[in-house]
Amino acid sequence: MKTLLTTLFIALLAMPALAVDEMAVSGAMDMYEDYILVGAGAPFDVYVILVDPSSTLIGGYECGISFQGGEPFVLAVTGPNGWTNFGGNLNHLVGHTTPLPAAPITVLCTINCLVPAAPFSALVQMGPSDPSSFGGEGPGYADGADPDFLVMTPPPNNGTVAIITTEAVATEPQSFSGVKS
Repeated sequence: MKTLLTTLFIALLAMPALAVDEMAVSGAMDMYEDYILVGAGAPFDVYVILVDPSSTLIGGYECGISFQGGEPFVLAVTGPNGWTNFGGNLNHLVGHTTPLPAAPITVLCTINCLVPAAPFSALVQMGPSDPSSFGGEGPGYADGADPDFLVMTPPPNNGTVAIITTEAVATEPQSFSGVKS
């Protein structure tokens, strides 16, 4: 059976291309980056993606997204192929009018957010939707060819997938003298 890897991808709006975190956990929803530095008053996008799904078509998905420590404003949530969310901005119970063709990286939706003021810091968590098709567990998705076939994709790290913050983290100073051609 093909290994399923799902990833919650959060990036700044200016990010030029979608890429998968090398530390992503197989069979789990995760985030592209563990640490997201954002500017106060500057919108940023959160991409929910499915990486290397076992299905060739995605009929829908479900997940709950929450923030601990602070909550950015959710400005808009959009998705492809007749994306219809029967939940809320952070409680996704999504169906597609036309099943979404699966790709190695399939974008399920884009969540546009804004942090109104600094300082701001929040843990981003992902878990089951409410209600859940997986008995209070999840997240997961439905196969587009057989909507009764559900695939649960539990998140790593007890559901904590990233940190969004306006504060830079101190790193070791580096110089060009250590770089050799």
